[in-house]
Amino acid sequence: AGIPIVLLHRTPSSSLCFEAMLQRLEGRRRAIAFDTPGFGQSFRPPGRPSTVDYARWFLAALDALGVEAFHLCAHHTGTHFAAEMARLAPGRARSLLISGVLYTDGGTRAFLASSIPKALPPDGAGDYVSATWKIIRSLREPFDAAVTHADFIGALTAIEGRDQAFGAVFAQDFPGVLRQVRCPVRVVQAVDDPLATMLERLKIERPDIPVEHLGLAGIGAPELLPDPFAEAALRFAAAQDDSHLKPG
Repeated sequence: AGIPIVLLHRTPSSSLCFEAMLQRLEGRRRAIAFDTPGFGQSFRPPGRPSTVDYARWFLAALDALGVEAFHLCAHHTGTHFAAEMARLAPGRARSLLISGVLYTDGGTRAFLASSIPKALPPDGAGDYVSATWKIIRSLREPFDAAVTHADFIGALTAIEGRDQAFGAVFAQDFPGVLRQVRCPVRVVQAVDDPLATMLERLKIERPDIPVEHLGLAGIGAPELLPDPFAEAALRFAAAQDDSHLKPG
């Protein structure tokens, strides 16, 4: 029932990271969890797409599904695509709930871009498999076997997609895009998320955006905290539905 919630995942996962949240949303509100182009069962885009390209692909998919209005709930990489969607379709995006917020300047983005290892192509000896595990493991603290394994499998099946998505994210001026978003925005994030320190700047520059802290989950909030995450998404969507219905 109601306007659907669109779920956008992190890199290098897929829509599978929202499986537990979808179970919590079932029967309460329609939810659509997309595989980002380059990941999961989605198509493999050529070249070096931008966050605008990804946003337009998602909007086209919603058009094909006959979805006009929607709420956005996005995690890490998905936050950047969702913000572009909200900017490009202000009349359709009713709310933007984001988790894992890379709210920083160009210099920090450039440093992060240079520090994340590039995806390794398959080699005859299979060394890229163990190397990929080491990369994913280094970025997944605290360690959770299920979350790390799922991201590892996602990384192996999205070799080009990883570099494409990260490249788009690090090239985006996220604070600038967020300033152009007209729908209500809220942050819901694990207290130990790797990007938690960036929330201080967001709180200073954007006091109009509420920040809700969840429990301990590292980068795996959708999988490890599905109940509070889903409840936060439902509450925020319902509040905006009610606000939209009020006259004036």
